[in-house]
Amino acid sequence: MTLDRAKLLGWRLEDVRASHTERDTMLYALGLGLSQDPFDVREVGFTASRDLKALPTMAAVIAEPRPWLPEVGIDVTTALHASQAMHFDETLPPSGTVRARFRVDRLVDKGPGKGAFIVLSKEIFDDATGTRLCRLPATIFVRGGGGFGGSPDGLPEAVTMPARTPDLTEDYPIDPRTALIYRLSGDYNPLHADPLVARAAGFDGPIVHGFCTFGIAGWVLIKALCGYDPRRLASIEARFSAPLYPGETLRLAIWQDGSEIRFEGRAVERDVLVLSGGQAALRPRVSRSPGPRRSRSGPVLP
Repeated sequence: MTLDRAKLLGWRLEDVRASHTERDTMLYALGLGLSQDPFDVREVGFTASRDLKALPTMAAVIAEPRPWLPEVGIDVTTALHASQAMHFDETLPPSGTVRARFRVDRLVDKGPGKGAFIVLSKEIFDDATGTRLCRLPATIFVRGGGGFGGSPDGLPEAVTMPARTPDLTEDYPIDPRTALIYRLSGDYNPLHADPLVARAAGFDGPIVHGFCTFGIAGWVLIKALCGYDPRRLASIEARFSAPLYPGETLRLAIWQDGSEIRFEGRAVERDVLVLSGGQAALRPRVSRSPGPRRSRSGPVLP
């Protein structure tokens, strides 16, 4: 199935206007597994209504468009979410109304039978003020979509990890119900819930949403490097290398060079890389912290 270049580059989807509530914000955080320790007062600010804060990666699940790949002739079973980036201009409010704008930026042709990449972006704006809150560039790989005569170039360069030992390694246990809770934020693909569907697709069982794994990585960085202050995460991106299963342990290896972070995530039990080429940027500490923080100076040591 070769991509239709003219149709894709001419594709337009109307802006999506959507409202989210504090309940949605709390549900998203619970879907990532926050507050596994109910006595941790630092996490309750994301999972209870007292001084509620939104995790920035919640941008993944608000103001999502209708399923659009079939509209441009793409069989959804051939499409894989290859990479994701998020750049945060402003703090995402825990409740409010936003407007999202979508576009296809370019196509990358890897040749006949070798697939193709769709490079697209989503921008989220405050509906009342028009202020841009964040932008979300992403790539989708379409198996068998190449050969339409496009350029084979145009993808971001692969990010490599430093040769040295990670400055910090964080293990994050994935609750067995993670995919079932996370899907309540809007992605009801049965691949993440129904064992029969997952096995028919070639997996051992239901898999964790890629966006959920990505969000967990963002949360680990906020917790470990930002003193639980989500405003300090300026950007984050990674490639999806393999699925994570509920009940596994995600091990995040982190390298820090000032405000620049690189990371990768591995499923410990299978020793499989699930997030690769991860990088993030941090903002300086702000005058008021949303909660207690651990004091750190210089690079974080293991």
